Amino acid sequence: MPMFQLTLIAFNGVMRALFAKYLIKTSHLKRMVVVSVIMMISFALLAFCCIYKENENLFYLALLASLLQGSACSIGEITVLGFLKSFPRHLVGHFSSGTGMAGIFGSGILIVLKALQIQDGVIYGCGMPTVLCLLGAFYWLDRQK
Repeated sequence: MPMFQLTLIAFNGVMRALFAKYLIKTSHLKRMVVVSVIMMISFALLAFCCIYKENENLFYLALLASLLQGSACSIGEITVLGFLKSFPRHLVGHFSSGTGMAGIFGSGILIVLKALQIQDGVIYGCGMPTVLCLLGAFYWLDRQK
């Protein structure tokens, strides 16, 4: 396994541990707001890097954005799993299958958008409002429990 991948895995593990230790008493909704902000920053940075791709130094900013996005996704997933403890057990299975389908659906959408010759910066920019949809859905669920 390349050193860079090992570094990413270690970083995400450290982020999860820090998040679990220091935000244990923070509400799920506040955690999801933090996750959403990190995701929005990451999408904005990636869009910026794609638009100004001639500058090779932005590669490192894109790496940072990818690191932030991966961390936000992993933290968001453990937050939602912890949140589901107040719902019936069978929902955890539905959540897990939904995250699997999201990977397939997201890759499919990316392939279609690239086939339509939409630029990467625009694609990442369009990803930002989807984070607001995620936060809105979580807010609605939080009010249901």
